[in-house]
Amino acid sequence: MAQQQRNVTLAAPGFKGLNTQDSPITQSHEFASIADNCIIDRYGRVGARKGSTVLTTDNSELSTNGIEAIHEFVATDGTKVIFSAGNNKILSGTTTLTDITPGSYTITANDWQMVTLNDHAFMFQRGHEPLIYEHSSTTLMKMSAKTGYIATVPQDNAVCSAYGRLWAADVTANKYTVYWTDSLLGWDWAGGSIDITEVWPNGTDEIVAIAGHNNYLLIFGKETIIVYGSSDATGQIVDPASDLVLIDAFSGIGCISRHTVKSVGRDLYFLDYSGVRSLGRLIQEKSLPTGDISRNVERDIQDRVATETAEVHGLFSPDESFYLVLFPTSLLVYCFDMRGLLEDGSARVTTWSGVSYESMTKLQDGTIYFGSTDGISTYDGYTDDSASYLMSYYSNPLTFGDPSINKIPKQVDLTVIGGENGSASLFWAYDYKTNYASQSMNFSSSAVSYYGVAEYGEDEYSLTGSISQKKINVTGSGTALTIGFEAAIDGAAVSVQEFNIQALVGRIL
Repeated sequence: MAQQQRNVTLAAPGFKGLNTQDSPITQSHEFASIADNCIIDRYGRVGARKGSTVLTTDNSELSTNGIEAIHEFVATDGTKVIFSAGNNKILSGTTTLTDITPGSYTITANDWQMVTLNDHAFMFQRGHEPLIYEHSSTTLMKMSAKTGYIATVPQDNAVCSAYGRLWAADVTANKYTVYWTDSLLGWDWAGGSIDITEVWPNGTDEIVAIAGHNNYLLIFGKETIIVYGSSDATGQIVDPASDLVLIDAFSGIGCISRHTVKSVGRDLYFLDYSGVRSLGRLIQEKSLPTGDISRNVERDIQDRVATETAEVHGLFSPDESFYLVLFPTSLLVYCFDMRGLLEDGSARVTTWSGVSYESMTKLQDGTIYFGSTDGISTYDGYTDDSASYLMSYYSNPLTFGDPSINKIPKQVDLTVIGGENGSASLFWAYDYKTNYASQSMNFSSSAVSYYGVAEYGEDEYSLTGSISQKKINVTGSGTALTIGFEAAIDGAAVSVQEFNIQALVGRIL
């Protein structure tokens, strides 16, 4: 009796992103076991991330060190200056990095937090007197050298520019006091302070980060979040000394790095020891959420947090619709897609491996900058400074609905969008093993619209790009099949549109 043939179509495979948290045996093709150097593109497909282009041509001030902090200062007259920190120096510029460190000022680390207030840039780092860049004189100076400087400025590590003031905390010997300046005067520290030792829910903690969001002042500890609001009739924090009131306090959740606290639309994301968290969801549930933004890779995130020795950085790009978490020592980025959350409230996630970034920031015009030993790079194109990089997608084991029956795949029909003049390989293995067989392929060079038509006549709504449809003969058999796709990204975007697997169904094993 002839064996039954089955066709299994995997449309937009892996469109829900990585899931390393749940058992791969029970997962569908909607999740991926590997999605590296990938994003989820606007059409819900696993596609290649963009590359990076180095802007810096003179990085001699860095020696062999990297850029660990970047900040765009935008003055009220529209003037823009890029500041960065590396090799124990404060630098300006992108193409040429110029040392602007004040004379007789010693810097021993590069983990600065930089903010803007009222035509001035402010730079804070633990154990260092804060610095001020004055736009009117284009001068970077110690805060104590600023005309009008009042009181004793704390050598804080965390700073926030919100509601017309600077808010600062996290001094080496005092991790429980928040200081604020006078209105619009970031050098007048006679404004006031608040000791929050009496409001820690668990009795004690350490301040890590401060943020302003939706008329709230948020104070992040390692295992606590304190929420302050205003008693003012406007609902806004006008005079902290009189109208700052405690709104809420959450224990069991906190922040590990002030660089990861980012406004994401109407929400605020940050990295806790347990994963990426949403402030909006925390406030809504009034308790620690059982699953959050990074639920599907939570154990992986926790492992990275435990072993990372550098400061973790975060970035939100509304243009690219992602929130990035950078682990510099691991040379790894987790990319969380923000176009829409999954049913359980988590985000679709992919990884970027082998990146050499040490810091990152988003400019006012949406441009993304990365800092590294090369200087400053921008997120664009599809090479990493003219070098190719590898995009990898692997499915979870596919049982075709019945794990007890032997499958003998004969052919995999693959549809790929983009990758003009490039090459790739299809991989396959059976029964949860990793001894993959493979077949290489090349992409065509002709660029056409999907089905030959630009849908609605607009690129925004069309699946444009070269379409490659390959028929790959495969060998072997097993009860579960894992499919992989790897492409060398070398100048062209690539997205995986569909796998169509033709298999003979054998006997029950």
